Amino acid sequence: MDSQRSFLIIALAIVSFFLWQEWQKDYGPKPVVAPVTQQQVSNDNSSASLIMDSPETPQATTPTEAVTRRIKVSTDVLELEIDPRGGDIVSLKLPQYALTKDSQDPYVLMRQIGAFEYVAQSGLIARDGPDRNGRPLYQSEASEYRLNGDTLTVPLRLEHNGLQIEKRFIFTAGKYDVRVEYLLKNSSDQTKLVQPYQHLVQTINNGESSSMMMPIYRGAAYSTSEKRYEKYDFEEMQETNLAQSTKGGWVAMLEHYFVAAWVPEKTADNQLYSLVNNGNGIVGVKGPELTIPAGESLTIASTFYAGPKDQDNLAAIADGLDLTVDYGFLWFISQPLFWLLTLIQGFVSNWGVAIIIITLIVKGVMYPLTKVQYESMAKMRNLKPKIDELQARYKDDRQKMGQAMMELYKKEKVNPMGGCLPMLIQ
Repeated sequence: MDSQRSFLIIALAIVSFFLWQEWQKDYGPKPVVAPVTQQQVSNDNSSASLIMDSPETPQATTPTEAVTRRIKVSTDVLELEIDPRGGDIVSLKLPQYALTKDSQDPYVLMRQIGAFEYVAQSGLIARDGPDRNGRPLYQSEASEYRLNGDTLTVPLRLEHNGLQIEKRFIFTAGKYDVRVEYLLKNSSDQTKLVQPYQHLVQTINNGESSSMMMPIYRGAAYSTSEKRYEKYDFEEMQETNLAQSTKGGWVAMLEHYFVAAWVPEKTADNQLYSLVNNGNGIVGVKGPELTIPAGESLTIASTFYAGPKDQDNLAAIADGLDLTVDYGFLWFISQPLFWLLTLIQGFVSNWGVAIIIITLIVKGVMYPLTKVQYESMAKMRNLKPKIDELQARYKDDRQKMGQAMMELYKKEKVNPMGGCLPMLIQ
């Protein structure tokens, strides 16, 4: 009984520690996040100006650029700002998710605040790409767009060396994925050569930390035709650049509950890459070089996702993207339980009722182990007088006491740990 009591005390201490960790997440002090304001402008010397100058070697450029005013876009699930310089997403909030438990402010997923930045970039490089030697300045019809129907299209336009370019962001009500298109028309008398790229830029040191017992992963992940899902943390990024060729694929930056990802065309031969620039981790994907004959047009499309780790939505966007949901080292138990919980909730339409039902199901499945546990505890209670007698008889000889107790357990066919193992499994 003493061993069982000690086991229960240890288990209670561990559970209490995890509860304290969760309490800290909801009610503990939070890092101060400065609000993103309309007056914030492009940071010319940041890694947000990084482009891919050649198909082989990433290079950073720091062109002298004019101050630009951001374009605000609002949907029912996204609030973001687009920098006309390059057409980059430099701020993104999730109005359906609060910054803290008792806050009315939306969660800020992407931002450029002081020395920290987390942005999503895309562009066109190769010989005739406007992003080859710097970030182009797009023109927009409006400085603010709001979704009022099912879809919203935000067009940015540019003319570059005989190329008429329209960069479109297409938003859908209730969706966290954004279709990003390049509509290209070659109005010159020469063939044009472009290469699309998309990447995510995030400052490696954000001033936050996680505990040893409850580590929170921050870093990248990617998928290829050979590896459906591979984590690629900032430490590894600082040691080795990513260089993978694949059909389709995707790249992402992960947080505990949210993910941002670029998904290029699934049928294209793409190159995944990474580098570290001025303290920022960068992970991205380049498509193949594309030719546009004189007088012809071409459309290049990709998908940008920024939002919660919703498995069903992520799986529909790209193969393996749903694997960004991290169930921890007990994933083989957690994943089927979550699937069952979601299935039950689909029938009862109430998460509270679904949790009660799945608890009853788990209790039913674990009943044989519970029965063994209580039977073992009952046998130990019946043996207690004999155990007390042996302890009194051999109180000065612990070795003989141990031998006598083992013989007693063997004779009575009792396992002293029989009640602990079922408890541990449960």
